[in-house]
Amino acid sequence: SRIDFLMMSIVVLVTVIGLQAVGLLLIVAFLVVPPAGARFWTESLTRMVWVSAFIGGLSGYVGSALSALLPRFPAGAVIVLVAGIIFFVSFFFAPKRGLVSLSLRQFLLRIRIAEDHLLRDLYESLESSGDLEHWEKYPIAIGSVPLYQGAGTLKKWFVCWWLLRRGFLCKKSDRRTYLSKFGFQEAEKKVRNHRLWEEYLVTYADMPVSHVDYSADLVEHMLSQDIVLQLEEKIKAEKRSLPKSIHPIKAQRTRGLSNQDPSAWRST
Repeated sequence: SRIDFLMMSIVVLVTVIGLQAVGLLLIVAFLVVPPAGARFWTESLTRMVWVSAFIGGLSGYVGSALSALLPRFPAGAVIVLVAGIIFFVSFFFAPKRGLVSLSLRQFLLRIRIAEDHLLRDLYESLESSGDLEHWEKYPIAIGSVPLYQGAGTLKKWFVCWWLLRRGFLCKKSDRRTYLSKFGFQEAEKKVRNHRLWEEYLVTYADMPVSHVDYSADLVEHMLSQDIVLQLEEKIKAEKRSLPKSIHPIKAQRTRGLSNQDPSAWRST
């Protein structure tokens, strides 16, 4: 109740003072726009109040200066216009909640998920062929992976470039693309984490086997090392062996490559 009383008192004070500066209608915008812009910069109410005050003060100073330089433009309208410009800059470019940063984070998350799925598909295809020990001998074509068989050329090129840049793939003297040692280790880790979560869902969540692969796909990208260790300890405590073999569902999921010899992954 004290916070409510304080905030309402400040609103009344700003309204009375602002009426002289920007007028009756524009004071509403001047009360709303600075806090809305400040919201994009912080999650804290305290910091939001200070950022909002800064935006309001900056808008008033810059708007008044521009109005003095441009006498045909009233001060109130120019002040609110400056506040609106600051709002849109915050809306697009704020580092935490801005549209550009959010879109970038979502794009990188989609790339990371696609990266995990691709590495897992490559590992499971090698595993299905029974030649995991000689994984470094077989060239890889992104278009041969079931996940990307229907993808466009630009998407395949970008995924290949991204994995090369990340060090998961490498090009050898024959100009073909191969899974690197780091990429193989990372793929092995992704597969193991996926199967650990599958084992947990089947054992402790009573999830049907027909649904467990899709459910694991949604969660495996968020598993931290601590959670993986906890899963391992929980499974070991039940005296169950850690998953090593391919899950029955995997045979259907990787059927597109499992029936082929890995040498058929000709490099594009």
